[in-house]
Amino acid sequence: MLVFSNGSQKLLEELAEECGLDELTVDIISATDKNYDKKSPICFLNLTEELGVHPKETLFISDDEKEVEAALKAGIYAIHYNPKEIGTCKYICIKDY
Repeated sequence: MLVFSNGSQKLLEELAEECGLDELTVDIISATDKNYDKKSPICFLNLTEELGVHPKETLFISDDEKEVEAALKAGIYAIHYNPKEIGTCKYICIKDY
């Protein structure tokens, strides 16, 4: 599993450890530290290329609808969730653009 978030690398690593995700996580990448705009499909294409994975082998989960739309435009499976409405997902699979 990869954690890809806007927080700083240090903060993300601390949170992953605190939540117990560090044992499940292969890598943590800070979009902020890499100057990646998660609202752009290019960001996701660059990330999958950097990781050496195909977009169709990737799942992105976010509470930000614009980030989900960017991931979908890059050909990545994406799920939009609303933390205020647990159990609701707007996107459950691929939406072709």
